[in-house]
Amino acid sequence: MSGRRLELHAAVAAIQEYERGLAERLLIGLKGIACLRISGLTAKKDLPRCVPTVMVTATGHTHTASTRRGAVRARYLLPGMATTARWR
Repeated sequence: MSGRRLELHAAVAAIQEYERGLAERLLIGLKGIACLRISGLTAKKDLPRCVPTVMVTATGHTHTASTRRGAVRARYLLPGMATTARWR
């Protein structure tokens, strides 16, 4: 592999590494919020196997309420999507 193809592969690898770091930081923060349940792959060793998407369920909050709360905090969410807003 050489030329543009090599550069493209290097760029994608750099993006994936950066996104894994962001996902790891997000998961650490979310695990500290008691009323959140995180679904899916959450172990650091599993992060290379998945896209950096996190699904959480907030105990005592409906999807609609979570979406509205996230929207108020300038998050871009759709009904049924989880938010990283703090429920403390």
